Amino acid sequence: MNLPGRINFTAFTLLFILASHIIVFSQQSYNLKQFGTESENFLKQPFNWDAKDFGTFGLIAASTYLVMQADEPLRNEMLKDRSFYSSFPIEAARIWGEPYTTLLISGIFAISGISSDNDSNKRTAFEIIQSGIYTAGVTQIIKFGTGRSRPYTNEGSFTFHPFTKFSNDNWSLPSGHTSVAFSLSTIISKNSKSDFVKYVVYIPSLVTAFSRIYQDKHWLSDTFLGAAVGFFVAEWVHKQHDAKETLIEIQSEQVLIITLPL
Repeated sequence: MNLPGRINFTAFTLLFILASHIIVFSQQSYNLKQFGTESENFLKQPFNWDAKDFGTFGLIAASTYLVMQADEPLRNEMLKDRSFYSSFPIEAARIWGEPYTTLLISGIFAISGISSDNDSNKRTAFEIIQSGIYTAGVTQIIKFGTGRSRPYTNEGSFTFHPFTKFSNDNWSLPSGHTSVAFSLSTIISKNSKSDFVKYVVYIPSLVTAFSRIYQDKHWLSDTFLGAAVGFFVAEWVHKQHDAKETLIEIQSEQVLIITLPL
């Protein structure tokens, strides 16, 4: 298949997946209106943090700084062997962290939810997309604000160029592939009823983090912070819907009690 053919096929696939999402969102309570409301709540979150939230934020920031101390020694070790740079496991792990993989897997859950009328799969599809968008947004804001140089620039792990526009070389912190990968894995884990899947689904994300370091695209601390961003954003998204479904159940029980004959 030539390049234009690949582009057309990819565009058709993405349009098909997006269409399935629109159908799903229009057929359930998890719709675009819900997305808009929760997006507004997400943006307001830092203004509503309590002591525990600030403590978590501080712990992540401090841990990221501590991990930075190992960035250059680890990179030096990784550079000693480049034989697996384009190997299947490394490339597959990179792909797991690509945005189109999040879109594709969400589409699979969406189509499954439609065909089997499975509300759980519909919710999972919605959460994967929602968490992916939030995670990507937070990641890009941090990248822009820190402007950290990537390892391959050979400027060192403590070189920063804050607010550098359109410079991929200075957008190292955090790792976008890792944050998106952990967002995806966390949503699947939270919605899975299998204890095995809940844990094994994180393996691809861990390999994604490794691949970004091995391919000299990111420092260890970039992947650490990326994993934290993806995990905590996904956890927040999932909790919103847990709370919503709990409220619906309570309201349904109240209606049932009221309508029961005495």
